[in-house]
Amino acid sequence: MYRGEIFAYPLFLQKELASKTNCQFFCTDIMCRYWPYLEKVVKALPDLKNLVQMKPFLSVMHAKGHSTKCEVQWGGKNQAGAGTTLGEEVEQVNSYMSRVALTTKYMSKSAPDDLRTDDSVGLQHLIEGLFLGIQQKKKELYRVADHDTTLGLKKRVFDQVMLLDRLTEEETILVVEMKQHWNSLLKICRALKDQATVLSDDLGVHSYPSGLLHQAYHGLHSAVLEHLEKLKTDLVVVKETYQNMVVCQDETAELEDDPEDEDVFDDDDDDNDDDDAM
Repeated sequence: MYRGEIFAYPLFLQKELASKTNCQFFCTDIMCRYWPYLEKVVKALPDLKNLVQMKPFLSVMHAKGHSTKCEVQWGGKNQAGAGTTLGEEVEQVNSYMSRVALTTKYMSKSAPDDLRTDDSVGLQHLIEGLFLGIQQKKKELYRVADHDTTLGLKKRVFDQVMLLDRLTEEETILVVEMKQHWNSLLKICRALKDQATVLSDDLGVHSYPSGLLHQAYHGLHSAVLEHLEKLKTDLVVVKETYQNMVVCQDETAELEDDPEDEDVFDDDDDDNDDDDAM
């Protein structure tokens, strides 16, 4: 970065993400200020209009430090389709990774001299200013106390309604993620089985394209088979776990059996026979 945290940097990242992924939400800690800036940019550069098709998402924890109006309008837990996403994933990763670090933050020495003053008159003025500020704030708090009580009650009710909506959405999101995980495991399993078949065929005709010796090629074949068997065991556990999870009443929550996946769990008798024969 050549400058501080200017809006142009998240705009660049959003543009790059939009061209490579199908993002539905764009999350920042200052979304309430960034999104109006983005809308002005899009008016000047219509080619970027696809960026405003994303949904703005103010991270849930940072929203707590913003005004109530800002939290209601931009807060992630109030955005339909977001589920229980927090928008604090980087902080969550850093919190976990900090356990293996010697230190999580380097801080410079404090500089108490900056707060010292030998000017008694200046110190007196400072104290008077603080006292008057406290008195003014106290009167303001008393004035808006009744209004804040009513607003706070409405806000708590609104938060409960939004939380229920997000939890309902999270059930659907969880089902989609489970299916994606299942399909990715199946893809890896198929790739390993294909590789084991190729290695078995090469061993059968004593052909070693990679230039490895017979024993080394045989060891590679055995390692692939071992990895494949372990993965198939994991697949059984994953499928059983996911199907036992009561995430919604819809039948689509279950992992459907694909006839093409039957061969993934078939025993590699030919490969094992070839392995025994070596």
